Amino acid sequence: MIVISKSGVVVQLFPRNRKTKKIKNHIGVYAIVNAVNNKVFIGSGELENRKATQWSLLNAGKHYNKRLQQEWNHFKAENFRFVTLFEAKTNEDLDFLQQCEEYWITYTMATDKKYGYNIYKKSSLSHEFRLKIQPI
Repeated sequence: MIVISKSGVVVQLFPRNRKTKKIKNHIGVYAIVNAVNNKVFIGSGELENRKATQWSLLNAGKHYNKRLQQEWNHFKAENFRFVTLFEAKTNEDLDFLQQCEEYWITYTMATDKKYGYNIYKKSSLSHEFRLKIQPI
């Protein structure tokens, strides 16, 4: 956990008394891979839920990412794979989830239309989700 004072100074990165806890949910970074042209969409969240949500939106033709939706319609569902790139095992892993997602977006060049479908280089993790997974 990062704590920033009102003056903007980082005063605590990781509490020394914080105990490592195992994560019950499968939370991590994933890729939706087009098996025909190897383009990728990188995302993060609760893995099973994200796959179900992404597939549902794509099958309904209502995905928010127009490029991914167009290629899903063209190449068909059977040519797309959901691949787990990183799974958080402990609460300490959650601290790096956003950086991990951004690493994979950069590494795979997912924001370049030739290689991927991502629109932004930043993590898509919402503030609400980050608060939800943050250990107390």
